[in-house]
Amino acid sequence: MLVIDDDALVLDSMRGMLKSWGCSVVAATTEDTALTVLSACEGPPDIIISDYRLTDGKTGFDAIAGIRRAFGVPIPAFLISGDTAPERLREARASGYYLLHKPVLPITLRAVMSQLLKDHSQPARGAQAPVPLEQATAQQSAAASSPALRPQ
Repeated sequence: MLVIDDDALVLDSMRGMLKSWGCSVVAATTEDTALTVLSACEGPPDIIISDYRLTDGKTGFDAIAGIRRAFGVPIPAFLISGDTAPERLREARASGYYLLHKPVLPITLRAVMSQLLKDHSQPARGAQAPVPLEQATAQQSAAASSPALRPQ
């Protein structure tokens, strides 16, 4: 798994949580750093999780596109953002990416990762439509209000 975020605290938290789930994690603050670290790996990451806003005016869209170009494969990817502006939602929908809003519940993160990996492992049958943002947000809200599903 590749996680890109320019906030070191968020990056460390994501790395720790994903590792606790048994994932091998590459964490980077920029696309360039990610590509440098990934060059020592045997292949592309299974999934990319990127913050929407990165340093130097770059976005998660830019980072994902650059990493996909470097490996020449359509690596499953999604964005996480604290930016809830309507433009962000439209941009994510138009791109076909999932967009999760911070703070992201672990159960929501895991569900999106599982869905993307499942969709990617199935034989190509055309583009899989992402879960509508409203549905993902509703699922995240429902999970937050359920005591059985709150992170411990």
